[in-house]
Amino acid sequence: MDRTNLSQDAVALVAGRLAGAMCFLAGMMVLARLLTREQYGLYQQVWLVYNTVLPFMMMGLPGGVTYFVPQMDTWGQKAVLINTIGILGLGGVITGVGTYLFADSLAGLLGGQGLGDLLRAFVWYPMVSFPLLAVDVFLIATHRAKISAELAFLSALVQLAAVVIPVWFGYDLASVLIILTSATLAKLLLFQHLAFYGHRGTHGSWDLALLKRQLAYCIPLGLAAVLGTLALEVDKLIVAGYFSPDRFALYEVGARELPFAGIVSGSIMAVLTPEFVRLYSRHEFERVVGLWHAGTIRVAVIFFPVTAFLLVAAPDLIPLLFSDRYRESVAIFQITLLLLPLRATQYGSLLMAAGRSRLVLSGSALAMALKVALNLALIPFFGLHGAAAATVFTVYLVVLWLLMHCVRVLEVPFKRVLPWIMLARIALFSAAPAVVAYAFARVIEPGALRLGACGLTYAAAAIPFFWLNAECRDLLRALSVAMAKSIGLERSGGGR
Repeated sequence: MDRTNLSQDAVALVAGRLAGAMCFLAGMMVLARLLTREQYGLYQQVWLVYNTVLPFMMMGLPGGVTYFVPQMDTWGQKAVLINTIGILGLGGVITGVGTYLFADSLAGLLGGQGLGDLLRAFVWYPMVSFPLLAVDVFLIATHRAKISAELAFLSALVQLAAVVIPVWFGYDLASVLIILTSATLAKLLLFQHLAFYGHRGTHGSWDLALLKRQLAYCIPLGLAAVLGTLALEVDKLIVAGYFSPDRFALYEVGARELPFAGIVSGSIMAVLTPEFVRLYSRHEFERVVGLWHAGTIRVAVIFFPVTAFLLVAAPDLIPLLFSDRYRESVAIFQITLLLLPLRATQYGSLLMAAGRSRLVLSGSALAMALKVALNLALIPFFGLHGAAAATVFTVYLVVLWLLMHCVRVLEVPFKRVLPWIMLARIALFSAAPAVVAYAFARVIEPGALRLGACGLTYAAAAIPFFWLNAECRDLLRALSVAMAKSIGLERSGGGR
């Protein structure tokens, strides 16, 4: 597939997932206003349990789909999908049963009264949601990223309606979770039909020999995902153990990374990773580096300005979105924002494409150990702010460690592993307008008016910085063209 089509697929996937993320954010905003802080904290603790258990049952299998499908014929692709759905479905059953049996123990550990009843109402959800994880990556790996994007948006709309409408009409949270599970079952049936429809007429069935190969590749990835998720969620687990659900709600609102952060870089890397696999297998390291640089720069030109602007706008944005009850979340949010520039790429993508999944596992283990140590050290002195700072310190150290290994895998010097000069230029062009916006906005009373004035000032100051630089101007034009082609506003320059 040529780079033009890769760009179109990436932009389409980003657009669909971003639309879905906006639906998710809208749902969280509505729930934060309709529920008490304690109820909101309990609801988020249910998802904390789910997200913590999820990687234990996935065993890295969705990542295996991305690795195996590009190398196989249609029969093998269908067998990969059948194997993956079957194992994930079994994992969902185990998770549901375990959640039911240990609901009260988990509630006692996290300190949330009423959490046990919510977990028992939630037991069916993993059984219908886990197999969906295979379908999405399968569609991307078989060059149906636009369909995946449309499904991501549809999925978010369904979840928004299934949660917000019952809460609006006064249903209790246990009933809301049951309604959400029913809607997810309908999604599963539809999504599986669409995935298999592209391979209709192709013989394919459960393949034990193939499954062994999948597991041999995926289990290290699965262990890395377990440690990675624990490293991602451990601060919330520790905060839930230290503080009440009411205080946990404050932390959850502030420490949640922007919903588009993982979506943009993850979508681009999801499209590029199969190409990384093909190029690396042919030892075309220079092309791998070039492709990785291109993807990283395209994300950075979005993430760096957003980081700079939101650092200034946070004191008005968080109360506007979640109400004044969450004003204490502002500082936590600003600390967490410092992670956004690092999300310009996914550092494990190259290692996985090179078959070095054990290095990803080691990185996750390092992140887990550092984060636990830093959280336990900082929370007693700095409270919720200490937990957020521990996360930021951990991620920066682990990213440096991963980059050192990418240098060895790609056989390039450290100064070439990322496009450092271009990233520094984008960072400078992002920070300077933020200083202007901060100085201007301070003379206006806090609230929506100041937020709007800050946004307009930042945009007016940023546009000359980016547009007057030839490289940034070309990059913005390339992004605009790719987006136009992805939504059919302009004819594509190449076929698949």
